[in-house]
Amino acid sequence: MVAPVRLWLPLALVRKHRAPPRGMAPTLTRIILLTGYPLSAATVAVGAATGGPQVIAAGAVALAATAAGTLQLRLGRPHPSLLMAVWAASVLLLARSPAWLIAEASGLGLAALGTAVTLLHSPRRAALYLASLGATAGGLVLLIHGVGPISVIAAVILGATIWGSTAAHAYTARRLRQSEARFRGAFENAPIAMVLGEDEVVRRVNPSFEALLGYPEAEVRGRPLAFILPEDAGRPFPEHPQEGPFEQRYRRRDGALIWGQTAVTTLRDRAAGEAHQVIQILDVTRRRADLEAIRAAEERQRSLVSAMPVAVWEEDYSAVAEWLEDLRRDGVQDLRAYLARHPEEVAHGARLIRVIDVNEAAVRLVNAPGKEALIGGILEETLTNETRNSFVEQFVAIWEGRPSTSVEVVGSTVEGQRIVCQLQWAAPLVSGHRDLSRAVVTITDLTEREQARAELGRRVALENLITRLSTEFINLAPEETDEGIERALAAIGRHSEAARSYLFRFSPDGERMSNTHEWCAPQVTPMKHRIQDVPTSAFPWITGPLCAGRAVVVPQTADLPDKAAAEKAEFTAQGITSLICVPLVRAGAVLGFVGLDSLAAGRQWSEADIRLLGLVGEMLLNVLERQAAGERLVALMQSKDELLAAVSHELRTPLTAVLGLAEELRSAKGLRPQERRQLLSLIVEQSRELAHLVEDLLVASRMETGQLKVVAERISLTEQAAQTLRGLPLPEDRIVETPAGDISAWGDALRVRQILRNLLTNAFRYGGNHICIAVEQHGSTVALVVSDDGPGVAPQEESRIFEPYERAHHSPGKPGSLGLGLSVSRRLARLMGGDLYYRRGPTGAFVLALPSGESPASAEQSAALEDMPPDPFPPRRTRSTDHQPVGT
Repeated sequence: MVAPVRLWLPLALVRKHRAPPRGMAPTLTRIILLTGYPLSAATVAVGAATGGPQVIAAGAVALAATAAGTLQLRLGRPHPSLLMAVWAASVLLLARSPAWLIAEASGLGLAALGTAVTLLHSPRRAALYLASLGATAGGLVLLIHGVGPISVIAAVILGATIWGSTAAHAYTARRLRQSEARFRGAFENAPIAMVLGEDEVVRRVNPSFEALLGYPEAEVRGRPLAFILPEDAGRPFPEHPQEGPFEQRYRRRDGALIWGQTAVTTLRDRAAGEAHQVIQILDVTRRRADLEAIRAAEERQRSLVSAMPVAVWEEDYSAVAEWLEDLRRDGVQDLRAYLARHPEEVAHGARLIRVIDVNEAAVRLVNAPGKEALIGGILEETLTNETRNSFVEQFVAIWEGRPSTSVEVVGSTVEGQRIVCQLQWAAPLVSGHRDLSRAVVTITDLTEREQARAELGRRVALENLITRLSTEFINLAPEETDEGIERALAAIGRHSEAARSYLFRFSPDGERMSNTHEWCAPQVTPMKHRIQDVPTSAFPWITGPLCAGRAVVVPQTADLPDKAAAEKAEFTAQGITSLICVPLVRAGAVLGFVGLDSLAAGRQWSEADIRLLGLVGEMLLNVLERQAAGERLVALMQSKDELLAAVSHELRTPLTAVLGLAEELRSAKGLRPQERRQLLSLIVEQSRELAHLVEDLLVASRMETGQLKVVAERISLTEQAAQTLRGLPLPEDRIVETPAGDISAWGDALRVRQILRNLLTNAFRYGGNHICIAVEQHGSTVALVVSDDGPGVAPQEESRIFEPYERAHHSPGKPGSLGLGLSVSRRLARLMGGDLYYRRGPTGAFVLALPSGESPASAEQSAALEDMPPDPFPPRRTRSTDHQPVGT
């Protein structure tokens, strides 16, 4: 910042009345004239009164000199020199008169006037002026007092005194004029605005002032200094200007405000009681704007640094640099090797670092209580073996003159928690040199990145594991299923670092469970034998969520609630400290679960473990389904021959009968009408049986393709039973009891009769002699029940008899029926919104349940029935109360 130069001026040059040489001559001439006329007239009057001709002559000469001066003033070329010469003649005349006292006084006035002329005009022959004045004064003394020793001495003293004092005044005036010329030049040509004031009033301004503020001198002269300041500027200038320059706002002539650095010099004339000011104004508007921009930039940078998510330290490495220079002077050449040999020096150098400032991210990174805890010396908690390398890299960067360095470091928080960081150190360049007093250290927390990297590694390992297991299961032969499951459990156990991994399967009804497969880590006791065919109700706390399809995670078995007492006892017996179980779900049914056990304390299970068990569980389900499908395929292949034999037998038997009877009718002669009717009845019966067989085959085929449709209408079940019985030949040894009452239901009459025909045909073939058809009402459902007093269906066959091509009764050496009747009948019942099932009781019964309430939502329903293989272990089923009979 450049301060304006103070110009200290003599007091006489800053007064209100300046004395330029040109302007004072007329003024001096007028003064002489104003005093000359009355004095000349008075001299003439004194001469006339005293009768002294010399006095009259002197007064006349003085009056003539005054008149000549008036003429000069009129002509515009006034000069007091001529008046002085005439005045001198008048004085000499008076000196010879009795009025010598007047002459003596006039001589002194003439000397004073000569001094003024010399000071104002500085004539080229100033010495001649001064000599004339001295000679005139000395001669005047001699003329008045005569020539004598005393008068000569007095004349010399008077002349010398007049000459000396006038010469001194002339020298001073010349120096004063030179100084004024220099000030005027500096004032007019100064590059900064200057104002000359008196008692806070403007007297003069320079051109730079006019250019800076736009005011011409004529407009501001005589106005108060506050005129150029804005209204809210307060006091125009400080009471003590000697305290130094200050910055002040000024209002330009066009109304714009500017900033000026102002210096005020106040000079006080104690004798005159006046105060004079020299004011210098340097335009600092642009510089101030630049400084404001710099301050704003610094504030923005400080705000940005404070808000940055990256931890930032501002540190002073000056002491470190001095320490390194000492090491260099001591002969150290390889700093890295030196610090490796002297690790204690690293800690010493780190303690020389001074922390100047940190941002909030740095406070959060190290969990410090506040910024104050980090400012000052480096925290001792951060001086660890893991952070040593970061300090070495910073010291080496300073040693080698590098402006920055970067290093990955494992640091710690104030509490000692490890954090993985990326440290970047940089020293700014100031005027081409590194400023180690303001080094910036940024630390980026890489903990999440390392965790993500570790998680990515685990995911890659998991994907590789799943890929390997999938490949093994794809190529797994059915007979190797158990071995493949054991290998899969071993793989996920090792991957999860578990003690045990296992597979539990539920019974078909979901009431019991067994540990079917298990893997144990080395030195871990197997526990597969402990849970075999155990009721699920024995461990309700864990099986409840699993049966609901939710995973179960137990971080600490010791923390299990009281309602899990059974589970806690079993886990304690097996040494389990934590576990995780994931259910195996297929089509909404829970078929079992897979799990992992840990025997170590503090094991934390993650979502990745749940995902792993879920994926492996899906693969195990697929493997088990493949195994079941393979077994079913073998069974189907075995039943294919039986099916072909049954189809050929079932078709051949009625066809042979029809052909034989027809041939008999054609070839036999002489048959009586009754015999002919009997043959025709047999042909019709066998043809009807053949038609029913073909119809079942066609219906089964249309169901498989989804082309079968049923029509829902209100039908009478008693009437449908009667029509079915009329179309079936009743075996001679069978008794059929028909329904006593009548109940209506919604259904397709044709399909209801087909179902009833299949049920009665089975009863005729495999049931007892007494067959009963009954109807029952169960709320919004009605049931058509067909029962007999035969042996019934074995319990293990109840679910199988409804599957296609399955038969519960076999005759040794004979092929049975096709095994389509019950399968087709159940599908038709369900297609009509009902069901067909076997009910065990005193007598075995097949129950056809149909809706009897409101009409079905759609009058015509169609369904595509998929022929899917049965589940490897079916879900638990609960029989509806609507299927329970209330009486027969």
